Amino acid sequence: LALCSENIKTSHNTITDGSQHMQCVAYGGTGSSQNIQTNFQPALLMIKHRNSNTTNQFWFDRLRGVSNATYGTVRPTTTGAATSSANYMTDFLSTADGDSINGFTVNSNETNMNNGLNVAWCWRADDSFTPTGSSISNASGLRNTDAGFSIVKWDGASGGGNITHGLNQAPEFVIYKNVAATNNWDIYHDHISGPQKSAGDLCDGLIFTSATPRSNSVRKPRVSNIDLVDGYTNGANKVMVAYCWHSVSGYSSFGAYSATGNSTGHPDTDEAFVNTGFKPAFVVVKSISAANDWSIRDNVRDTQNPRTKALRWNVQGSPGD
Repeated sequence: LALCSENIKTSHNTITDGSQHMQCVAYGGTGSSQNIQTNFQPALLMIKHRNSNTTNQFWFDRLRGVSNATYGTVRPTTTGAATSSANYMTDFLSTADGDSINGFTVNSNETNMNNGLNVAWCWRADDSFTPTGSSISNASGLRNTDAGFSIVKWDGASGGGNITHGLNQAPEFVIYKNVAATNNWDIYHDHISGPQKSAGDLCDGLIFTSATPRSNSVRKPRVSNIDLVDGYTNGANKVMVAYCWHSVSGYSSFGAYSATGNSTGHPDTDEAFVNTGFKPAFVVVKSISAANDWSIRDNVRDTQNPRTKALRWNVQGSPGD
């Protein structure tokens, strides 16, 4: 089949401007507090300092809130619990709350080093809801049903149970973290073993290392809830968080492809083509058949094809950027 517009079928684009729901932002560090403007108030914020070989990546979200005058961070480069420091990120900004801009405030250290290069990946979720389920308590949630994204937080009860995710269909990608203990991240992706499974079945899952999938570590999500497996996804008396996504036509896509092994720079002849139905702003790739890192490309660090600048979710520093 020829690779031409006539043979690439796309669905109706339900979101006309994807940057109103997910945005990549590049900014320069100042070493002192500064506000970074975005198109919306982020619900999930990932920040990476780009020009250092030792810096972490930081994940913040509005749902987990403020602790010690700053937002707690979890880091995909470590299995550690959430930590708080006024040197990282201190506020999510919203014009609806009286701020002059939408965005966030960074202070110093690894999120705002003087003369540093930084990138922020931001997701929107403005609708608050109260998840329900079993073997959970103190649950809260934020969701963006138009964009197929939600965050849920709860207190766990030692494995098993379930919690509603707040979306209109089953998530295809779920990232779990016990934010109160040193535990692995557990990650469900629908195209690892999900297509062969029924909702609620055990599936192979990933963690934030280069490792291939672990056997029967997560469950296939249901239309209304996600089933919890063990202490990694529902630790007893521990604060848990899950980030949930599903595909939305014309905006987001979660899938799999077979690699060709070729990298000569000629995509029309010998490189794998993956039809998402739209031009992505943010792409994450992870091999599930070999021990390779999680690779990220976006539209602000590399503005033209070929996009060769890659960051890693699971590695300190900025190799390839």
